Order: sequence, then structure tokens, then C-alpha cells
Amino acid sequence: MRDVLQPLNEKAAEIVVKHADMLQSDRMEPLLLQLVAHVSAYRVILARRARRPLRVMRRAYAHSHVV
Repeated sequence: MRDVLQPLNEKAAEIVVKHADMLQSDRMEPLLLQLVAHVSAYRVILARRARRPLRVMRRAYAHSHVV
């Protein structure tokens, strides 16, 4: 994810933000907003993953979804 998909996602979000003035509507399409929000959220997830071992994150994830 970090090495392949995230750089592509970052580029797509950058294009949306950088060229938002070229949109023909006064409003940003919800899908474009969702893309930028997704990329921003994944930045946080990847930063946390870089600080924590994956083993710890898996354990925390598994416990957070117990019903």
C-alpha cells in the first residue's frame, strides 16, 4: 500500500486540489471530496503504522471489532 498505491492516490488528490478551479461547477463533486479525504486519512494510518509494529496493530484491530 505505502509503496505502490499511496503514491498514486497522493498524485490523484494533488491533481484534484491543484486544479479545482477548473471545475465547471461551483461545488466539488462528492466523489472528489471523498478521494481527498481518503488520501488524508490514509496518511495518518501509514504514519501510525510506521511508528508501531504491524503485530501490535493487528492485535488492537482484532480486539476493537469483538462484539
